[in-house]
Amino acid sequence: MNKRDFARLYILSRVGVQLCSEDELTLLPKGTGWSHQVSFIKQCNDLELSSHWWNVLQTLGVQFEPRKFDGQDGNRMHIEYASSLMSSFIQCASKKHYHPDSILALTRSFGNHFECDPYLAPQKLIEYLLSWPTLSNINEKDTRLDLDLCEVSCQKALRLLPSSIARSAVLRRCVIALEASDDEDCGKDYEKHFRVLAM
Repeated sequence: MNKRDFARLYILSRVGVQLCSEDELTLLPKGTGWSHQVSFIKQCNDLELSSHWWNVLQTLGVQFEPRKFDGQDGNRMHIEYASSLMSSFIQCASKKHYHPDSILALTRSFGNHFECDPYLAPQKLIEYLLSWPTLSNINEKDTRLDLDLCEVSCQKALRLLPSSIARSAVLRRCVIALEASDDEDCGKDYEKHFRVLAM
């Protein structure tokens, strides 16, 4: 774990799952293995899924601490921690030029695994896509500069929210963030403001 080799950790946990399996997909002869080691089986299954996500986060460049994902013994702190990474997850995936639809699917799957609010990923994606890129992180391939793509992707994400009140609330936060921007160019981008208000 010190080297954060999550791909290797995934493989090791997968081996543990195989050793414990009693189904026809197991690599061992029937009646062998550790099928009665219930807590070990659960640990291997949890580690297999978690290490997959840790590898994804690491590949995207999201800064995180694996031990904070521990949700054992009824501890629900892992939900708060995973939720706190959602904005960074979206931003890092966007920098890797992932399409917004792919980012939405990926973050929803991540949120589902770590028991986050099911509406968090769509909300955070909308907030990101409708935010103003600062001079320090802007580049010619920044998804947020493609207003047509942002509008279509935001419309899809808005449909995932539970009510018109939830949709209005996230759009209101986006308008407030645009109005609060210190960047002069943001205030002059009437097209972006118009599209956000029109949603």
